[in-house]
Amino acid sequence: PKESQEAPTEPYTPQRAQVLFNSFADEDDSDVIGPGGLEKLCTEADIPLDGAQPLILAWQLKGSEMAKFTRVEWSHG
Repeated sequence: PKESQEAPTEPYTPQRAQVLFNSFADEDDSDVIGPGGLEKLCTEADIPLDGAQPLILAWQLKGSEMAKFTRVEWSHG
């Protein structure tokens, strides 16, 4: 059988979610993922920026501003 090339998934933990948030957070405000961080997130997650998927992500996280997520929105989402 052909072996999978995908990396094994790790279980969700609040701590891992915060580490992930930190990797996309703005340098000027560590409690926000702004447009640059969102672009990096989408690129790494293979989410096309020109489709509906970023909007669905924003809806899922209950984002209050376009192309921006707060740490609280990320944690609750």
